[in-house]
This record gives sequence, structure tokens and C-alpha cells, in this order.
Amino acid sequence: VAVCVWGGAITAFGFARVLWLALALLGVERGADVISAVLRSTILQSSVPDELRGRMSGLQIAVVEGGPRPGDLEAGTVASLASAEFSIVSGGLACIAGAALLATLLPGFRHYIRPGQTSRPEQSGQPGQTSPEAPRRGLDAPGESPVPPGSCPEGTG
Repeated sequence: VAVCVWGGAITAFGFARVLWLALALLGVERGADVISAVLRSTILQSSVPDELRGRMSGLQIAVVEGGPRPGDLEAGTVASLASAEFSIVSGGLACIAGAALLATLLPGFRHYIRPGQTSRPEQSGQPGQTSPEAPRRGLDAPGESPVPPGSCPEGTG
């Protein structure tokens, strides 16, 4: 949903002819991008085994930083062949279409359930219901500190 909101805001930005509206749409775009980034990071942190988390985080950083460059090339090429407005609008629409296609082909993203959770909260009526046998880690585990004792100098952890 956040990716589609991003694409919709970019599409509308391409049609905007008033500065305040264009700036407001860019604000919506940034907000949707932040939500998408938080959700991606949350899924990565909660579903990747501890021993692979650093590698997967590094891969995510490489994709997030390097991935937009081919899109920049495409947007510049379309803008030079048609117009900047067409490039912006078509890019936003392509984003929405791509997100819809991936949501259809990969329903696990639409119906993500964090590890240890038996069902989606709206299905069970209980927020965050987990199975009793599921191991709890990190900040989810009651009484456990996410920082091992003695790993921080006194007063800094």
C-alpha cells in the first residue's frame, strides 16, 4: 500500500501545476517512502535468522542505494524522448502497476505474519497473538535485555 501511495503521489506530482500542491505531493511521497522503508526493515529484522541478519542488511543497503540508479537512467531517457512530465507520470503509474503485480504474484507480502505469530491480529481479535511454544527474542521477550550484561560501560547502555 505504501509503495502504491508513493506511485500515486508521484503520478499526481507529474500533473501538478501549482507549487504548493507539488510540494504537498512530494511530502506525501516522502511519508509513504518512510513507511515502506520501516516495513521492509521490520520484515528483514524479524524474519532473517540472527546469523544471516548482517549479510541481509548489507544486501538491503546495496539494493536501496544502488537500485534507483537504473530507474534514474530510465527516467532521463524517457524525459529526453518525450517530456519530463510524461517521465514522472509514467514512472508513478509503472510503480503502481509493478506493486500490484508483485502483490498478486507474491501474496506473502500482502499477508505477512511475523515469525511466532499464529494469525494476523485482525483475524484473531487479539493484537499480536503468539503461540506459547514460539521462542521470543529481543525486545519481545519479557524481562530480557537486548544488550548482554557487561557489554556496555556503566551508565552508557
